[in-house]
Amino acid sequence: MLYDNIKNSIMIVENYEITQMEWLFVEPMISEEMYTELLSMSGPDRAAQLVDIFNNEEIIQLLYQKFTNTEVRSDTIKSIYAFHQVHGAGYTLKPHVDSYPRVFTVVMYFAKDNDTPEAGTVVYNIIDTEKKEYETSGIAPFRRNSGMIISPTDSSWHGVDMLTKELERESVVLVFSAEPWNDSQMHYADWKPGVTVDYKKI
Repeated sequence: MLYDNIKNSIMIVENYEITQMEWLFVEPMISEEMYTELLSMSGPDRAAQLVDIFNNEEIIQLLYQKFTNTEVRSDTIKSIYAFHQVHGAGYTLKPHVDSYPRVFTVVMYFAKDNDTPEAGTVVYNIIDTEKKEYETSGIAPFRRNSGMIISPTDSSWHGVDMLTKELERESVVLVFSAEPWNDSQMHYADWKPGVTVDYKKI
């Protein structure tokens, strides 16, 4: 089901001439049965299970096929790792780009309901990097059993606007990397599951 859901998702290229960024919003991401099963797990176990689910040749090749406008950083995937996170009111993630060796990034949401779409990942148009001026170009809404997929570039600016409501912004971030998995790839994470793989774009 994951493969079909990604395949049937429409690539969002609105304002591409300005942002130079295309992205996928996938809803639902997985079957309701699997989603319910993931909810019963701890955060780290949920991340590990998603690494297993996404560690699939067909899904990797599909991601390469979907990002037709993006100059994907690498034709090889050497590792997949994930981390679970929960944030609440007052949290914000300033506009940033995911650096190399990230080839694809998936953010899967575990929202309790669909009442706070504004807590999703925002795509930005950077007006002036030195003055830190930017404007919102789009948003992948924070909804249950959904998520955003990007192929990071030097112009794929994204982040999270300040959360002003009381909520739990719970998600798992999966990283498809051009380098083998090791603990130093994400030194700021307390714990993350990861596997070394060897996928090549066909």
